[in-house]
Amino acid sequence: MAEQVPVYINISVCQASRHRTALELFIDRRLRRDTVNLFHEQEGYPPLHVLVAVPPFAVNGQRFNVNWKHWPWRIKLLACRSWRRLHRLRAR
Repeated sequence: MAEQVPVYINISVCQASRHRTALELFIDRRLRRDTVNLFHEQEGYPPLHVLVAVPPFAVNGQRFNVNWKHWPWRIKLLACRSWRRLHRLRAR
């Protein structure tokens, strides 16, 4: 079992504060001795793959709060509606 690597490791941010960040790791149970058949080679750091849950109201290139999944549902709904209004105005 020595020197074996999982096929993939997905890393996602659960919550973040000013001093701490909680990460969630999904590790594949399949192990390989050779590094040829690892996933996510196109990113350059196989088998690691960073996932970020992007909110539906996020605009490309702009920053957003990583903790958006933990907001109450009313705030999410308001943010999504305001995002849609903004894009309707820009489309005109």
